[in-house]
This record gives sequence, C-alpha cells and structure tokens, in this order.
Amino acid sequence: MTEKENGISTIIRDRGILTEFKFSESFVSPRFLTTTPVVLSTITLRIDDTANQVWLNAIVNWAISAGAVTGTADLLFEILRGNAVIYSIAQSGVFLPGSSTLFNAQLQHVDDNPLGGVNITPAFVQYQLRVTPLVVPELITVSTLSQVFTAAELKPAIC
Repeated sequence: MTEKENGISTIIRDRGILTEFKFSESFVSPRFLTTTPVVLSTITLRIDDTANQVWLNAIVNWAISAGAVTGTADLLFEILRGNAVIYSIAQSGVFLPGSSTLFNAQLQHVDDNPLGGVNITPAFVQYQLRVTPLVVPELITVSTLSQVFTAAELKPAIC
C-alpha cells in the first residue's frame, strides 16, 4: 500500500527529477512516403549519470489521399537510439475511392538503458523518430503532415 492509502503523513520525498528536456516539431511541409524509411526528427541528449532514464514521446499526423481505389496502407513508426530500434508501433489506414483521411500515431517509451551498456558519462545519446512504409498501394499518396518528438532525461526516484 502507498503512504496515502495507509494514511501516513511523511516528509515529501524526491520521486525523480527531470534533468534535461528537448523537443523537435515540424509543421512546415508534408513528407511523401513511398517505400524507403524516412527519419522525421533527431534529438541528442547529454546523459550525465549511468542510472538515468529517458522518457520519449512522439505524435505523428499522417494522411492518405486515394484515387479511384480502396484498400489499406500500413506504416511502421520507430524510435531509435543510435542505429538500434528501441520501440515501434505499426498502424494501418483504410481508405475509400476519392477520399482523404487523416491519422495520428502516438509513441511513448522509457529508455531504461540510454547508454546502451557503456558506463561512461557524460555521453551524448542520439534518438531518431522514423517512419517506414510497409504497404503503400498504387494510386494513393501517403504523407506525414506534422510531428512532435520529445526526449526528457530523468533521474531515478530516491526513496
């Protein structure tokens, strides 16, 4: 049970601290997706403690514009640390003939090992937000419209 559930009133303890926050956003122009992966955003953090974690969040707005066809387009959204995928989600978008449909992909992940086993600090760690088209049928256009990517370095809770 928590202290609140037990009715215990104690001194407020440190529950973890946000030590660095970076973000990247793009609302300028769409990126059209065909068959190759596209890096939408890159963020670099300076990790100063081997025990720290990184909280990653991303929102990607994307769209399908269809011609005289119906079907499904499939995209894979990934967060990478360096060149390694550490989190991914797949999304499918259904489209009808002559339609334009908007979609939203949301990614949230806590990287418990941002240094990847290397215990040297401080160290710069690069994160990327990437989208890979898995299935893009002919006669449709798939594009990203905007995205926000955030990374926050967190010190562990001290209890």
